[in-house]
Amino acid sequence: MRSFVLFVALVACAPSAPPSQAKSPEVSRPRGNTTTPAEAPTPCKLKRLELVRFSRDGRFLVTAGKTDVAQSHAGVVEDGSVDAWDLGKGERLFTFHVGAPWHGPLGIDFAPDGKWAVSTHGHVIAMWSFVDGTTKFSRERIAGPPRVSHDGTLVAFNGTDASALVLEMPAMSVLFADKTDASRSMQFSDKDASLVNFARDHVFLHEPRTMKIKAAWRAAAAVLSPDGKTLAIFGEDFSGLVDAATGKKLRAFEAPPPEITKGVSIAYAHDGSHVALDRFGNFPILVWNTATGKKVPSPADDARALLWTSNGRYVNPATATSAAPLIVEEGGQVLQIDPVTRNIARSYQLDGRCAVCPFDLSPDLVLLAYPRGDTGTVRIIRLADGASIELGTAIVGGVQRGFVRGADGAFEGPASCAANSAKKSPGLLRSFVGR
Repeated sequence: MRSFVLFVALVACAPSAPPSQAKSPEVSRPRGNTTTPAEAPTPCKLKRLELVRFSRDGRFLVTAGKTDVAQSHAGVVEDGSVDAWDLGKGERLFTFHVGAPWHGPLGIDFAPDGKWAVSTHGHVIAMWSFVDGTTKFSRERIAGPPRVSHDGTLVAFNGTDASALVLEMPAMSVLFADKTDASRSMQFSDKDASLVNFARDHVFLHEPRTMKIKAAWRAAAAVLSPDGKTLAIFGEDFSGLVDAATGKKLRAFEAPPPEITKGVSIAYAHDGSHVALDRFGNFPILVWNTATGKKVPSPADDARALLWTSNGRYVNPATATSAAPLIVEEGGQVLQIDPVTRNIARSYQLDGRCAVCPFDLSPDLVLLAYPRGDTGTVRIIRLADGASIELGTAIVGGVQRGFVRGADGAFEGPASCAANSAKKSPGLLRSFVGR
């Protein structure tokens, strides 16, 4: 029986708050990554990267992390800044600072048009522009990652007082704050018809702009379908599918477990055709057909090979119908599985991976990126051939600089961050990504 690990995003601690609604004067604008012959070999202090995210269109890669105060150079104190890389141009565009010492973001989400993103940092939410590098803040007590609505006009997140907060964009003004129950995370349904609030013991459907409750269920687990139209719920009074826009019950699941406690995992298949419930421990994974509500057999030989998430990136080899590669994680490696034969087509070793840092995949399933705990860099793997490069951010002479390192010793960036044997290679990131 093959044991697979469910991909869970872990987040950092909360920093202190900067002034509300202030324009940031601390946007670093790097002039490419290449070095010049006249550049002096000043000390290179690495910023340890612990978070990596691809934008919705795959054009940008965002990295974030921290530098220990003891390792700061020339009086620079790292502030949990966020770096934006343009994969098409092959360069680091901006460094966005939030003014909170050595704490990275709790989470990041992107605008639908790809022009801006938001990050939450405990006591502040930051909106930053990919167009001109400007940053705007709003001071709120934040306990989780942000969610941007499909039309880009709202951002939702949960607060430290267990409230559910909604901001109106781009003004970043608080539209509503709700303390109905202990909010854990939120997600917008299809066409922003509802805001799904996954709370402590309940699931709520809210009207996004008024937070009026449309429907509520006492539930141990729930998940939104990949298309955002259906909500799968396992609760005390009802286990089945409901319309995410109206809360209307669609169909019940056949023979759900009599008792479902906290700590379970529920997920959709990539095409929305099945829902799986993982109760962990020695319990088998249970699977239901979403069209009929009928329970279907779990794979007898590797029942724990189910690894689904609602973003469609991780799916179950047993029920997949698409020819797209299936990406699953097992221990310290990632496997690419043929969806038809269920054979492992390729495996990728996650060398030096930070134990508490999640990996991310580009939307086109071409690139995989993850933070390295041993070097503080982000490694990018090209799934087609397994080739890899590493991105990093360093403080050189009091200025944050980006660098790129190839597996063959090629290097692009400040000279002080390169190994003695490194060969200069301008355009290294651009040529690797091939966009």
